[in-house]
Amino acid sequence: MNLNLSNQHTFFYGIDGCKSGWILAILERNSVGFELRFQLLSSLFSLKEHIDLSKLNSIWIDIPIGLSEKEERICDKQLRKALGKKGASVFTTPIRSAVYATSYQEASNLNFEQTGKKISIQSWNICPKIKQADEFLIQNSEFKPLFKESHPEYMFHSWHPNHFKSKKTEIGLIQRLEFLDSQLACFDVIDSFIKSHKRSLFAKDDVLDALALAFAAFQSNQQGVSYFGDGNFKIYFPIL
Repeated sequence: MNLNLSNQHTFFYGIDGCKSGWILAILERNSVGFELRFQLLSSLFSLKEHIDLSKLNSIWIDIPIGLSEKEERICDKQLRKALGKKGASVFTTPIRSAVYATSYQEASNLNFEQTGKKISIQSWNICPKIKQADEFLIQNSEFKPLFKESHPEYMFHSWHPNHFKSKKTEIGLIQRLEFLDSQLACFDVIDSFIKSHKRSLFAKDDVLDALALAFAAFQSNQQGVSYFGDGNFKIYFPIL
């Protein structure tokens, strides 16, 4: 990958959840361009084995960072509205007590008591990952200023509005891969990583989403960053 960049050595990370844990995309910026690599993590707690804090710029992740105690997060509402027809890809983040509940019924009831809304089974299914991210940042406070919550679907929408088909379709995957390859010349690295792992461990779109987040982290460093939300909870995206 050969982009004309200044003599600066920094890392930009993107993290997306998958069946077996998390996909970590690492964009290393050096004097000649970018080096890209991926890691499959079973837990966010193994992240420290792959992070060099002295050279780190930011970590963008597709998971709620910060949990409300009593009400729906404004950033979720704003992101859902901005995505229009694709807003269904934004799950409502359960309140903290619901995330830490021991059953779907308990979580749904707790959420309803505080917000007047029950949670979907899809929201409940990602609660273990929300909880893990919350626990990781509580126990590793040095990472908290570096983590930025973002949303890959909104990033692709921002890069090419109304262009990308659903990532669950072959054409949607191809469109996303072609875009990322046009920016980062990354096809071979992605192809090699996918082929070197069992298909049961993650989906192809998990890899593309992780890389999209890392690329968004780089763009925000170059062009500035904005966000959906208020002073409490934010979903970030680069200024394009």
